[in-house]
Amino acid sequence: MRTRRILMAVLASAASAALLAACNSPAAPNSVGDQGEGLTPITFRLDWIYGAQHAGYVVADELGYYDDAGFDVTIQEGEGSAVTAQIVASGQADIGVISAGEVLSAVSNGLSLRAVATVVQQSPTAVLYDADRIQLDSLDDLYGLRLGVVTESSQYKEWTAVASLNDLDTSAITEVAGGQAVLQAFINGDLDAALGWTFLDATVAQAQGINVEHLLLSDFGLTIPNSALVANVGVLEGNPGAVTRFIEATERGWDYVREHPEDALDIFFDAAPEAEVESNTVRLPIFLEHLGDDFGAFRHEEWQALHDLYAAEGLLNEEIELEGQAYDSTLLP
Repeated sequence: MRTRRILMAVLASAASAALLAACNSPAAPNSVGDQGEGLTPITFRLDWIYGAQHAGYVVADELGYYDDAGFDVTIQEGEGSAVTAQIVASGQADIGVISAGEVLSAVSNGLSLRAVATVVQQSPTAVLYDADRIQLDSLDDLYGLRLGVVTESSQYKEWTAVASLNDLDTSAITEVAGGQAVLQAFINGDLDAALGWTFLDATVAQAQGINVEHLLLSDFGLTIPNSALVANVGVLEGNPGAVTRFIEATERGWDYVREHPEDALDIFFDAAPEAEVESNTVRLPIFLEHLGDDFGAFRHEEWQALHDLYAAEGLLNEEIELEGQAYDSTLLP
């Protein structure tokens, strides 16, 4: 098994420069191997620290799928989608994975990146609750209860949209804003429910003994994408074929994870020994449900719904086009 380099720090732009140099070579339209120069280095930046939601990328690296595509990939752990967007746009990483909402925000702010493949097709945002304490069957069951929220998060934007779509009287719900402390407050029993992601926050709470159930916001009228692969515009315009091969190799990784989840987890934990075992083991099958079976596809209506949500919240600095500006569907394999 090839040893994968895990970098926490932000790297310099050498990988991007190397990729662009390879992209500009007239002898290399489709295969790095055709150049006789070995593998082209690519820096790939995650949205967060290692978790089972990144298993497909790790598997693609460890099983040599990226090598087969002509790349020597360095995977960096992330510090949030906004940071990854800045790093990709500045050329310090070639490709990254960020939230779909951050794609729109970044592009509207003039950052030099574009989505090249949708990763998670369905938002995992949900109202989490402890089934040993309460039972929620509908959103109005929250009336009179304490709901933990992070008001600056994308989850809260989705919540306000769903509340509007379903004519909820939010004044009848006690929203408790607590930043990153919300999840722990929910685990401690200080909140009746909390907004969170099914494959992340829910699994953390479950690992601490909470019998977590949830109401998925997408079941109440809000169907939007969650995350996407993004590429630096210079990279994708310099060699679109390289980006397509990267997407294809990544899809192979996720296909392996779907078909061999236990083996994939073993590969993941070997490569990322610092990752917590119990919560990530629970997380993977939940994440795969949200991943969908059409990796990469841009469902225009759902991206439009996300765009309209962000526009209504005043989160876009300027009007943007989806196809060709926010994302490029022509690069899909």
